[in-house]
Amino acid sequence: MNKIIFKTSQKIFKRDKEKLFLSFASLFIGALVLTVILGLVNSVKTYINTQSKELIGGDIVIQQSFPIEINKSDVLQNLIKKGATYTTRIQTLVNFSDKSNKQSVLSSVKAVGQNHPLYGKVETRLHKNSLPKDDEIYAEESLFDKLNIKVGETVLVNKVKFKAADIIEREPDRFGSGFSFGPKVIMTSKGWENTKINKEASRITYYVSVKIPTEIYKDEEINKIEKVFKNDGAQVTTSKKGPTQLINIVDAWEKFFLAVTVLTLFLIMVNIRSNLIYLLSYFTKTISVFRVLGMKQKDIISIFTILLLIISTAGGLIGNMIGNSIIYLLMPYLEKIVRVSLPRPYLVENILMVTIFTIALCFVSSISAFLKILQIEPKMVLANNIQTKSTFKSVVREIITSLLIILGLFLGIYYLTEKIYVALISVGAISVIFLFFILLIKGLIALIYKKKFSFSFSIRSIINFVRNQGIVGETALASLTLALASIFCIALIQYNISENLQGPLRAKLPNLYVIDVQEDQVKPVKIFFKNKINLFPNIRARLAYIDDRDIQGQNEDDTENNQAITKDNNTNEELKREFNLTYRTELIEGEKLVSGVWHGTKDKNSVSIEKRFADRADIKLGSEVEFLILGVSVKAKVTSIRTVDPSQGLPFFFFVFSPDVIKDAPQSFFGYTSVPDKQISKIQTDLIRKFPNLFVLPTNEIIKTITEITNTIITAVLTVSIPSLILGILLIFAMLINSARERFRDLLVFKVFGATQNKVFKMYLLETLFFIGFSSSFALTFALAATFTINKYFFKFQNYYFNNQIFAIVLIVLVFAIAFSIYLIRRMFVKTPSVLFRS
Repeated sequence: MNKIIFKTSQKIFKRDKEKLFLSFASLFIGALVLTVILGLVNSVKTYINTQSKELIGGDIVIQQSFPIEINKSDVLQNLIKKGATYTTRIQTLVNFSDKSNKQSVLSSVKAVGQNHPLYGKVETRLHKNSLPKDDEIYAEESLFDKLNIKVGETVLVNKVKFKAADIIEREPDRFGSGFSFGPKVIMTSKGWENTKINKEASRITYYVSVKIPTEIYKDEEINKIEKVFKNDGAQVTTSKKGPTQLINIVDAWEKFFLAVTVLTLFLIMVNIRSNLIYLLSYFTKTISVFRVLGMKQKDIISIFTILLLIISTAGGLIGNMIGNSIIYLLMPYLEKIVRVSLPRPYLVENILMVTIFTIALCFVSSISAFLKILQIEPKMVLANNIQTKSTFKSVVREIITSLLIILGLFLGIYYLTEKIYVALISVGAISVIFLFFILLIKGLIALIYKKKFSFSFSIRSIINFVRNQGIVGETALASLTLALASIFCIALIQYNISENLQGPLRAKLPNLYVIDVQEDQVKPVKIFFKNKINLFPNIRARLAYIDDRDIQGQNEDDTENNQAITKDNNTNEELKREFNLTYRTELIEGEKLVSGVWHGTKDKNSVSIEKRFADRADIKLGSEVEFLILGVSVKAKVTSIRTVDPSQGLPFFFFVFSPDVIKDAPQSFFGYTSVPDKQISKIQTDLIRKFPNLFVLPTNEIIKTITEITNTIITAVLTVSIPSLILGILLIFAMLINSARERFRDLLVFKVFGATQNKVFKMYLLETLFFIGFSSSFALTFALAATFTINKYFFKFQNYYFNNQIFAIVLIVLVFAIAFSIYLIRRMFVKTPSVLFRS
C-alpha cells in the first residue's frame, strides 16, 4: 500500500505541480528571508564575540572626561606589575587647516600612546604598520579631499605644522570610539601636546586600555577595576561585554528584522493555508473517488503529506541556497561600509535548520486543509466543490486552527530568539492586528450584502461570491490587508522620519554652532560675533543615583535596585553614559513647563528634567538625582518637568540646574548663531585662527550627517519590506486563481447565455479591482492611523507627512493583478460550454 501511496503522490504532483507552486513560492521566500536575516545577524554577532578585544581596544577600557592618573591607581599598578600592558589615548574635535591657513576642516582626533593598538593594527594606504611620528598624522581620505591636499603635504593645527603622512584604511578599535563628526585623524600623544591647545572642561575624552596576560586574567580583578573607576564616574568596558554602542545597534536592528521576519512568516502561513484550502475544491472529486475505491482517510492524508513534504523541503533547500548566495553577494558591500572582514555562515548548519523550520511551517499552516480532507465523503464525487460558506462549526474550526498556527509561530520565534517575551509580543501583536482586520472585513461585507440590490448585476455577483466564501475569503482579504498595511506603514514612517529630521530643521536651525568655548573666551567670542551669539554652559558628568537607585552599579550589594533601574535595558545603558549638564534661570524657546515649579532665580538645589527622559528613567517630581563631576558628587531635587521641541534646533539638555548647584564646576560653553551662508567659510577660518581650541560646526554638516544616516536606515527598511510586498502579490495571485476556479462554472453559464468575452472579462476585472481596492483602502487607513500615532507618541514629531509613493505601490500591485487576471480569463474563455454539461 505504501508503494501505491507514493506513486499516487508522484502522479498527482506531476499532473498538478503548478497548482502547488504558490505554496512552494511562499515557503521559498520564507526560507530565503530567514536565511539572509539569520545569516547576517549571526555573522555580525560572531564577529563581535570573536573580535571583542580588538573592537574595544583591550581586555578592559576605562573612559572618562578628565585625565586618568595611572601612577596613582593601585589596581592598575598591581596589574602592570603582573605583566599587563596599557596604552592611553584621548579623543576630541579639532580644526585642521591647509598650509596657507585659508581653509579649515573639523576633524575627530585620536591622540594615542606608544603601545596603541594593543590588539590588531592600524591599516593605511601605504601599508604602514607603525604609528605616525610626532610631527605626522594619519587621516581618512575625506580630510585630504576637503583640504585639497595630497599625501605628504602639510596641515596646520594652531599654527603647528604636521605632515599628512598616510590615509587611514581601517582602525581596529573604531567601534569603541563612538559617533563623531568629521574625518578621523590619528596622531601621537606627544604630537597633541605640541599643539598646546587648551581644552580643559571641553568635549575631550580620556581612555586607558589594558591588555591582560591570559594567566592572570581573572574576573575578580576585572570587577575590582570596574568598581574603583565607576566610583569616580568613569565608564568601564570589558571584552567579555563587548562594545556597548555596537551591541545596542545590533540588538535594535535584530529586533526590527525579527519584526519583519514574524510578519513574513505569518503571511506565508496564511498564504499556504488559503491556497491549500482552495486547492481542495479542485481535488475534492479526486479524493471522493479514492474513498469510493476504498482508500482509507489516513492513506489520503499520507498522499497530501508527501506532496507537502516535497514542496516544503524543496522550498527550504532552494531558499536557503539562494539566501546564502545573497549573503555572500552582500558581504563585500557590508564589509566595505563597516570596514571589517565578517565571518561567513556555516552552510550545512543553516541548510538543516532552515529546511526543518520550513517543513514545520508548512505543516502547521496545513492543519485546516487536513481537517477538511477528513470531511470529504464518497458522495461528494457528485459535488463541484467544498462548501466554504461560514457555519458555526466552520468558524469554530477556523478559530481552533488559527490558534494552532499562532502557537506554531510562537514556538518557531521562541526557537529562533530563545526569548519568551519577544515571541509573545511579536506574535501577539500580529495576531491582534490580524483579528481586527478579519472582524472589520466581516462586518463590512455583511453591511454591503444588505445593500446589494442597490448595485448592478455584476457588482451583486461579486458581493455574493465574496460573502459565500465565508471565513476563508475573509481570512485571505485580511491577510492581503495586513501585507499592504505593513508596507504602507514602512513607507510612511521612513518618509516622516526623513521630513521631520531634515525638512523643518533646515528652516529652523541656526546655521552655525560654536563648541568648546572656555570660560575666559566667552567675552572675546561674543565680541567676535558682535554679541549675536547665544552661549550656554556645558558641564560633563555621569549620573550616579536616582533617589536610592545605583545607576552605575557601584554598590555590589544593591542587586535588587540595580535590576530595577529601568524597565528597559536600552534605557539602562542610556543612564550609564556621560551627560551634558547646564544651568540657567529662564526657559528658552521651544521649552514648556508641564509639572512642578521652575526654579528661576530664587529656588536653590533644584533641577528641571525633560519629560520623555524622565518617563524613560522613571524620575518623578521630588526625586533626588546625584551626579559625579570629575569624581565630585553633586545632588539636586527635581522641582519641575518640561517638554522640549527638538525641531527648534536649539541647545537640548535633559537636565537644567539652578545655578547654585553646578556653577562652580569646570565647564565650557557652546552656542549658536545665524550668519550669511556665503560668509560661513571665512568666519570659520577667522574664528579658528583666534581660538584654535574651538570647533565650528555649520548646520549643513549636521544635515548632511543626518541625511546619510536616515538614507541608510530608509534603504534597509525598504529592502526588508520587499518580501512582504512579494508575498502580498502572491496572495493576490492565489486569491485570483482560486476565485477563478470557483467562478469557472458561473462564467460558463454566462457564456451559454451569450455573454461575450468582454462582458466576462469586465466582471472578473471588477472582482480583481474589488480585492485590491478593498484591501488597499483599509490598509491605507490603518497605516495612516498607525503612523500618526507613532509620530505623535513615539517620535514626538510636530508634523505629519504623507508619502505619495504609496500610490506607486498600489499601482504596482494593481498592474500585476490585472495582468494576471487577463491571463486567467483568456485561459478560462477557451473552454467551451460543453465542459459545463460534462461536469
